Amino acid sequence: MQDSLGLLAKIGISGDFALFTLFAEALMDIVIGVLTLTMPSKKLWLFQAAIVGGYSVVIAVCLPEFLIHPFGPILKNLPIFTLLWLLYRN
Repeated sequence: MQDSLGLLAKIGISGDFALFTLFAEALMDIVIGVLTLTMPSKKLWLFQAAIVGGYSVVIAVCLPEFLIHPFGPILKNLPIFTLLWLLYRN
């Protein structure tokens, strides 16, 4: 959790708001996961793409070191976008 709070601090989110943001994002991920299993829809795929896109832009702008990180935390979003596009198409 401290690592995540440290990353949030690097993008300007700190203190109690950082803790709230961290838990809100985790809850959102859980809700999206449950909805993916129980109520899949094109709107959900678009919402997921927007979330992934938003995260990617924030990371690329505020934490550019992750663009060349050996584990590819930004690069991994390309196949995720591809999968969401395929789901949306069907």
